[in-house]
Amino acid sequence: MVAAHPQQRVSDLLAQHAQRIASLAKALRDEPGFEPSRHDDIWLLRYCLSYPDTASASRAAARGLSWRLKNQQDGVTRRVMALPIDAWPGYLECVPYLGLHVFMAEDAALLVALLVLRRCQFREMAAKVPTQTIIAFLTHLKEYTFAVTDAATRRSGVLHKTLRINLCAGISREIVSPYLWMATARANSGSATAFPQLLHAELHADPPPLLQLLFNRLVKPLLPPKTVEGEGRCPSHLAGFNPPPPRPSLPEATAA
Repeated sequence: MVAAHPQQRVSDLLAQHAQRIASLAKALRDEPGFEPSRHDDIWLLRYCLSYPDTASASRAAARGLSWRLKNQQDGVTRRVMALPIDAWPGYLECVPYLGLHVFMAEDAALLVALLVLRRCQFREMAAKVPTQTIIAFLTHLKEYTFAVTDAATRRSGVLHKTLRINLCAGISREIVSPYLWMATARANSGSATAFPQLLHAELHADPPPLLQLLFNRLVKPLLPPKTVEGEGRCPSHLAGFNPPPPRPSLPEATAA
């Protein structure tokens, strides 16, 4: 059972974890890629909330910084903040195959990513779009979600996260592509520590037994532990939800 997302005031969290934040900043001061002006107390706070002690938090932060440097993620951040979604790498190739909708639920302090699986064509996308193009688009989307939730956190003073909901009603075996799921899961595994406190939960509404079996056996072992911890099932009444046409409509990603 996934717990409800609590409304956590940033000012209270900063005061509560002040000592650990200072210790983490000290531990990272010589780490490549760490810049105190950019990696401030709120950035450090996310690691303090994600890991039980300074040692584990500093290791995770160091891995995240190393991954960002290696993959030039700061350039990705600049693109997703400056460009409309249809100018992102891979958007035009991928979006016809995705029933994806993203919107901000301010009252719940959540950025909701709703994936309508009956409108997805994963098998056809895997056959027609290069895997690296798909990964590039998904990487930009993940960077966007972190940037926009961080901006909302700083603007509102309440910690924002993401909620991923997969609507499984009406799904056909013909759309399933275990190869694509595994490839993207492997690609995302490198970024496991780069986006602390981003995901509140990932929920599945009425998954068919075969789909759940494939996910559990092939994809779940490749996911970061933090993602697995947040996995659960939606209330079944969500299966009847009729969302808008399959074109991502994203909240404005304004800088903090």
